[in-house]
Amino acid sequence: MTTYYGVSATQYASGGMSNFISQDWDEPVRMCYDSYVSSAGAADGSVLTFGRLPKGARPLFFILNYTGVTNAVTALGLTIGSTLASAAVTTMETTGMQVLAALQAVSSTPLTAAANITMTTDEAAVATAGEIEVTCVYIGGGIGV
Repeated sequence: MTTYYGVSATQYASGGMSNFISQDWDEPVRMCYDSYVSSAGAADGSVLTFGRLPKGARPLFFILNYTGVTNAVTALGLTIGSTLASAAVTTMETTGMQVLAALQAVSSTPLTAAANITMTTDEAAVATAGEIEVTCVYIGGGIGV
């Protein structure tokens, strides 16, 4: 049997803790939370905006909660500015939660400017009275936009 190491584990194994802690582990973890309540329904292809991340933020993951969506809505993924930040959101139907890891394209490099978090709906409209909540957990960037 062969043992394989992840990037951080390899750094630790090859050079001790000094290599491992060279990453940005000293920054506090922050979050950006926002919710959308559909009063009249949001059509397929709608762009929903969920908060704004500050310059210097590095997203780690997203928590997506939804209630009363009812129409098997999917999303093309969460976007930060114009960059795709997560994999596509699987079907949101009735009530549930999904945790989506941030793609390396946005998590490995701090944002160079403040940017909105958006979601484009796909496959179906968001039903009237449906609610979608998005929490982005990130490091860096300080507070404010």
